[in-house]
Amino acid sequence: MNTALDFEEVIRQIDNRIDELEAQDDERKLGEEKEKSITESISELNSLIGLKEVKIEVNKLVNYLKFVKKLQNKINLDKINLNMIFKGNPGTGKTTVAKIMADILYNLGYLSNNLIIEATPQDFIAGYIGQTAIKTRKLLDKYQGGLIFVDEAYGFNHNADEDNFADEALAEIMKEMESKNTVFIFAGYSKEMEAFVNLNPGIKSRIGYDIEFADYTEAELMEIFMKKLEKDGFTVSTDALQAIRNIIGNKREEKNFGNGRMIDNLYNKLLIEHATITYEEEEMTKLLTITEEAVINLNLKPQSRKYFE
Repeated sequence: MNTALDFEEVIRQIDNRIDELEAQDDERKLGEEKEKSITESISELNSLIGLKEVKIEVNKLVNYLKFVKKLQNKINLDKINLNMIFKGNPGTGKTTVAKIMADILYNLGYLSNNLIIEATPQDFIAGYIGQTAIKTRKLLDKYQGGLIFVDEAYGFNHNADEDNFADEALAEIMKEMESKNTVFIFAGYSKEMEAFVNLNPGIKSRIGYDIEFADYTEAELMEIFMKKLEKDGFTVSTDALQAIRNIIGNKREEKNFGNGRMIDNLYNKLLIEHATITYEEEEMTKLLTITEEAVINLNLKPQSRKYFE
């Protein structure tokens, strides 16, 4: 009896069962998604804060795809290469735009379904020799005809330095890219994504569009923050508003400041400070108005805050 082989078989069975359970969960979540019309999707894209150059590129692409559809029985064009690179810092809207693209491409008939999976290189790479290609193929088959969004795609580079697992995964991915049945969007930091494209000679030739996501300006970040407040029904005092603007301006000067994610974190922390200050308050206006004290407390150590006195 070969105990090592038996152990590997048990591990494989466990992995397969986990994959089945995750797939069932994914299908339940995906089934809840409401299909959107092209008009709704384009409107959603154009309503996003900032992303001027991204909107221009996507709208031009959509116009071209509509043009090709109208002439599909009149001219002979090769099947369009819709695989993309989304480059930019975290929190710049890459995932949001990818989801919108999935709806647009499905409604235009360039995808057979509007399913989108968000993955990282680790979702394709197995933990033992000979299984990476199988794991990758299984994932590709499941989401064939949809959109596969690979975040932090430069992670394949790290695996390539250690073993050939990344090569196995990329070989299967490039086969699927060549078929043009499934759309891939590879995303990550600009510099690192250049290294990813150069990882394998076949990647660059299979990428149809390279889109850069710029950092948000201070004004755009403030607009994102204010929309979150408005959506949740809060207001903010004039003094607090200026203090928030100062924080955002300072954060924006930090390396890898996080863009939209930074705003999410700032907003959540500010609400916690506001709730701690007003938890005994009964007047609704005060409960819904964030004051300068809450903003100041963000930068104080707990023992220095007034509500501990």
